[in-house]
This record gives sequence, structure tokens and C-alpha cells, in this order.
Amino acid sequence: MKPGMKNSPPGPLCRGFTLVELMIGLFVAAILLAIAIPGFGNLVRDNRMASAVNALVGGLQSARMEAVRRNRPVTICMSSNGTACTTNGNWNQGWILFAENDVSGNTLGVVDNGETILRTHGAIGNNIAMTSTLDHVTFQPAGTPSQNGNVKVCDDRTGNTGRQLNLLASGRLRVNQGVSCP
Repeated sequence: MKPGMKNSPPGPLCRGFTLVELMIGLFVAAILLAIAIPGFGNLVRDNRMASAVNALVGGLQSARMEAVRRNRPVTICMSSNGTACTTNGNWNQGWILFAENDVSGNTLGVVDNGETILRTHGAIGNNIAMTSTLDHVTFQPAGTPSQNGNVKVCDDRTGNTGRQLNLLASGRLRVNQGVSCP
């Protein structure tokens, strides 16, 4: 303390919390957490599902763009090993994109004759199911797909919590939310 200053008693601004005030504050915080935690769990699940849909959308858009850029067919197909297409399972096991070497003589949608694999994507985890009638899509140099269809994406919840990715005949993609899941 500097010389000449008086030692004054603490004023009303130097007060602490009483035990009752502290208990009320903790009680209010506990109620707010009890309300927020279930909603946070659904938010995390929604974000995981959106991430899975965005990954497949990115793969399909990349295949379409590469077909136009290379002026040759490019295929995206389900793949469990990252080197070959499969017709078993679902898109959540992963996929590959590859450029078709020759449109005549080769079976489109099958990695054969040393075709170049452009990209791979591993399995989608976190209880995400990506079911579809499509096991592969080949984009032509004009950007149009060999077939149109949809991919339904659900997690372990029931009700209208899913999403559906629609591949249109033009090659454009549309994502619908609120799709019924088992």
C-alpha cells in the first residue's frame, strides 16, 4: 500500500456467491444440459449422414467432370477393395472412379485392359447404410449417365431421418431430405 492511503473495508462489490445461489445455478445448468444433450446427438448423426451423402455426390460429380474433360467414358462403381468393381453390397463399402480405355470391345463399368483408376473412396462407417439399385454409373463424354437412379442413405434411426440422392438422366444430382428409413 502506498503511504498516505487508508485501508478501507470491502464494499458491496466484493461479495461472493452464497451456497444457495451456487446450488440454484448448478440446478439450472443441469436442466439445460439434460435438454441439450439428446438434440446434440441427433445433430452429430445428421452431420455424419450429410458427410456420407456429400462424399458420394463429390464422387459422382468428379466422374462426370472427368468424362467431359477426357472426352471418354468414366465409370464410378461400388468397390470393397479399391481396385475392382463389385455388384454385391452397397455404396457404403466404398467406390472407385476409372477412365474407360475403349468404348468398343470392353464391358463398360468393369475395370479391364489396364484402365486407369482415377480415385478411390474407402468405406463409410458410423452405421450409415447407402442402398441403391445402381452398382455402377458410366458417364459419357457429354456428361450424361448410362443410367439414372437413386441412392438411399440411412443411419440407425427410424422415421423420416434419411436422405435420397437422385441421379437424373441429364447427369445432375438432387438430394432429398426427410426420407423414410426402416
